[in-house]
Amino acid sequence: MMNVNLYRFNTELKIVELGSCDTRKLNEILQESIVNSNQIYESGEEAIVKTSFGLSKTAEDFIEIHCQRNSEISVYSDRLVFDSVFKKIFSTKIHFNIKTNTENIRNLIHQYINSNREFFESEYNQFLCR
Repeated sequence: MMNVNLYRFNTELKIVELGSCDTRKLNEILQESIVNSNQIYESGEEAIVKTSFGLSKTAEDFIEIHCQRNSEISVYSDRLVFDSVFKKIFSTKIHFNIKTNTENIRNLIHQYINSNREFFESEYNQFLCR
């Protein structure tokens, strides 16, 4: 497993760094977030704290995973790879909003962790949006 860091959010929706993450810890956090997504929360902030987390390789290279009801999971990430400087400056598709489910999320996370960024973005290119 490539070195990735885990983070969560606090009730002010600020990032709380949890340090380096191994497979066991990642699976625990994912499972906990999936289970928590079936609860009802008093606020959106409380729901995000309980059902969301992020993985990062660098300050710019990250994915945020948001577990929602009915086994729906959203993965958010900024676009980092562009074919040219021109495309980077004038691109209207600046982030990924990937919709997946509990069956496919582990594969997506595995690809993120074990692939370079260019490969990851090419695999999920259809989810680019503004």
